[in-house]
Amino acid sequence: MINLTTAVWDAQRNANRVMGSYPSAIQMCRIDKVDTKRKLVKIYVFDSKMYREDVPYMLPYMDGTNGIMFAPKPGAFGVMVMDSTGVPFIIGFTMPVMSSDTGPTRDMPHMGAFNTEDISGGEIIITSSGGARIKLDESGGIRISSSTLDCINVLPNGHIEIEAAKDINVSVGVQQFIISNDRIVLKGNIEIQGTFKHTAEGDD
Repeated sequence: MINLTTAVWDAQRNANRVMGSYPSAIQMCRIDKVDTKRKLVKIYVFDSKMYREDVPYMLPYMDGTNGIMFAPKPGAFGVMVMDSTGVPFIIGFTMPVMSSDTGPTRDMPHMGAFNTEDISGGEIIITSSGGARIKLDESGGIRISSSTLDCINVLPNGHIEIEAAKDINVSVGVQQFIISNDRIVLKGNIEIQGTFKHTAEGDD
């Protein structure tokens, strides 16, 4: 008669034999090469320490009217699952809060290119590979910035701030409103109403 312990061991052995080199159904991997035309990637699987070629990847959800779509880049982390026939798919991409070249880590945070910036609960940051960024902060404000750190801040109190390294040029048709470091240029039929305050550098 077989006892319960032996039965469990036999079941585990059979499961491991079916899974082969892949002991878990969901695994973390690193994206090493991307083919955006065929939607395939080459990956390095951290658990098995193996490379896999031509693994299909899925894009974030889009229903034609809303969503965010992006393709992975080499160096990104992926979440890999395997179907019942053992074929792998990348179902999503993730960035561990703390990571290294070899995978996620539980080390204490330290300064470096592989660590994320501080972000409060409920905030959202969308960043392109070129450095452009949109941040929705927890107070309801929006910050849109370019790679050169020029930005537009829409503040929760209704104010709008524009910071630019060069001229600020607002154009509507043939009308232009240009603000530079030392002058304001008005072109076309422009009417400006409101209260304006100019504070020069060094003023109290």
